[in-house]
Amino acid sequence: MRQKYRIEIKGKGEFYAAPGQTLAQAQEEQGVSLIPLGCSKGGCGTCKCRVIQGTVSHGHLNSIVCSPLEQEKGFILACQSEAKSDLVIVLP
Repeated sequence: MRQKYRIEIKGKGEFYAAPGQTLAQAQEEQGVSLIPLGCSKGGCGTCKCRVIQGTVSHGHLNSIVCSPLEQEKGFILACQSEAKSDLVIVLP
């Protein structure tokens, strides 16, 4: 059985993400829209959010859309990032 990670969007709600699934894919699969989405390809930045607890892995587009300072503060693109643990996220 695959482990799922709990993704809490502070003040909005929660959903669960399976390993190998982006946060955007997970919320869409569960029919929730807690994180706003745009292009879903990593170019527009609409899904930019900040991880305040937990660990993610993300694709190279994260470093193109999120500045180095934003990355230090935990900003990610939900359409490119996969949970590696339970997460607590805040929307900008």
